[in-house]
Amino acid sequence: MKSLLLIAAMAWTRLPDVPDARGFAGAFAGVHQDRIIVAGGTHFPDKMPWEGGTKVWYDTVHAFDGEWRVIGKLPRPNGYGVSVSTQRGMLIAGGGDATRHFTEVFWLNENTPMPPLPQPCAFMSGCVLDDVLYIAGGIETPAATRAMDTFWSLDLKSKGAKWQVLPPCPGGGRILACMAAAEGRVWLFSGAGLHAGKDGKAERDWLKDAWSYETRSGWRKEPDLPRVAVAAPNPAPVMNGQIFILGGDDGSLATFEPKSAHPGFPLESQVFDLKSKTWSKGDSLPFSLVTTNAVIWKSRIVIPGGEARPGVRSPQVWQSSPIDESLPDTRLDALPRSSALPGDSAAKIELGRLLFFDPILSATKDVACATCHHPQFGWADGRTTPLGVHATGIGPARRLHGPSSSAALTRNTPTILNAAFNGLALGKKHDPATAPMFWDNRVQSLEQQALVPIRSAAEMRGEACTESQAVPAMLERLRAVPDYVRRFEGTITEAKVSDAITSFERTLITADSPFDRFMRGDAKALTALQQRGLEAFQRAGCAFCHHGPMLSDFKLHALGLPDTAEAFRTPTLRNLRHTAPYMHHGAHATLDDVMLFYDRVMDHAAETLDGGDSATLPPLDPLLRHLNLRPEDTEQILAFLDALNDDSYDRSVPEKVPSGLPVPR
Repeated sequence: MKSLLLIAAMAWTRLPDVPDARGFAGAFAGVHQDRIIVAGGTHFPDKMPWEGGTKVWYDTVHAFDGEWRVIGKLPRPNGYGVSVSTQRGMLIAGGGDATRHFTEVFWLNENTPMPPLPQPCAFMSGCVLDDVLYIAGGIETPAATRAMDTFWSLDLKSKGAKWQVLPPCPGGGRILACMAAAEGRVWLFSGAGLHAGKDGKAERDWLKDAWSYETRSGWRKEPDLPRVAVAAPNPAPVMNGQIFILGGDDGSLATFEPKSAHPGFPLESQVFDLKSKTWSKGDSLPFSLVTTNAVIWKSRIVIPGGEARPGVRSPQVWQSSPIDESLPDTRLDALPRSSALPGDSAAKIELGRLLFFDPILSATKDVACATCHHPQFGWADGRTTPLGVHATGIGPARRLHGPSSSAALTRNTPTILNAAFNGLALGKKHDPATAPMFWDNRVQSLEQQALVPIRSAAEMRGEACTESQAVPAMLERLRAVPDYVRRFEGTITEAKVSDAITSFERTLITADSPFDRFMRGDAKALTALQQRGLEAFQRAGCAFCHHGPMLSDFKLHALGLPDTAEAFRTPTLRNLRHTAPYMHHGAHATLDDVMLFYDRVMDHAAETLDGGDSATLPPLDPLLRHLNLRPEDTEQILAFLDALNDDSYDRSVPEKVPSGLPVPR
């Protein structure tokens, strides 16, 4: 069985441009003293390359802490080397200019001597893992026609450390690869090999392989990227157990003419999940910048300019929405095919079914469990909020028939379909005894939940008895019915009643939706539109709360509702076709209404969670900052939600019940 992962949704916004209208490619970038640094790099100051322009290297060091300033110069004009950020500051290694490549390694604004690279190198890749700098590949001279397969490391925390020459990557030499550090390993993605063309100049071999390295075990082959991503922002950001390859040149337009009309590099990001070792299509980016860096600044990914298309630089600086390393495990998966427990015999299940439909459980003897959880309405009631005692009928047609002193019910009736799976999460053993119930999670386990409505004045007790008398009185009524005495095979107890009811409820599952079949390997179970909807659901951030087999984290979240400051449990998204209206108050009659609600919640989140005045607004869950719905997502996500429906659930209603009371119909 496979499981799907959420691609962490990132909203991108602009920071002020680098203060050079042409921008830079191949610049060194990082964070130093809590400022974004962009140093050196190249551009064509007079004419574009196809007009005969000459590339120029620069040495200016720019810093941003709210506004850009020039804070100094590099030792010489330089570009296309490695720059990394550590707690100590920003380190620069190698690089080159038009005539040669360099071996120098130095800390920005620090005079501590550092050992030079083993040989001159530029167009290589680098990252830091556990205070050790790793550098892979590159070329030794500007005219080289073969990429280096070198792999070096330098311990940054040890005084007197020297460069270590490590085993080369088995995938061969390369330039402009993307590196990352995660899970104790160094990761190497894509890049380009080189060979001499007919004119003797270097031509690229476009690579999409992936490798990882660990000190003790060496190199390991990893799944290939879905597409080539040469010169993607480096090092690749890692968050929520995923590595993000943000764009990169796929080589498909390498010979595009005219160069002046080149449309730019791919906008698509690729995401590698470290747990499942699988690739997924990520967010479409608002920029296509290569030969640049990905910098982490103030908990955001920053892409500080780069090359927008061949020969054309961009001064644009982009920042992501905040990175939260504590984000939940957002995988999706199929439901188990059964929720039965060992003691769920056929006789017990039938007994529970009869009890569920029998009004004798209520003190007024006119409300059954099925009154508000009826198969005709997806085992809910189709109402905004339910009516318990002192009412007749079922579903939307149910009406009060007399006055009641009981407090009104204000929460929408949840379906009991799949309630046996409440609390089910990937990677954890499911414990039915701790399964959360109700909108506020106030009760754990189906067994405990089954007796709560019997004690509730508004639901099944009315004014006929006190709360403490409700269950004992219910047991006496059952003991007066010979058929129940026979079916219980002895003493009728509170535990036996709840056990029987929940044995029946555990049969009410829907584990054969198109989504479940898709997750079990049937690639045709979802339509093309539904698969696009699944991608949109992931990209938009829906699965930060709606994940796991039940598409719920079963946690309480505040959605900024004007009518309440309460937080409510994430509802399952299964079988929504049968369980309208929606949300805790039943205020949304259609799923289109729900999508519109979340579109408004995004605006609320933008106003409050990123520093706006929230003093007069209802509470809002911080996870909502990751919500990124687009207008075109609605149709696709609704199609995906339809794939979560399984119409094969039990809809049968007993002809009669042992008490002889009317069965809700």
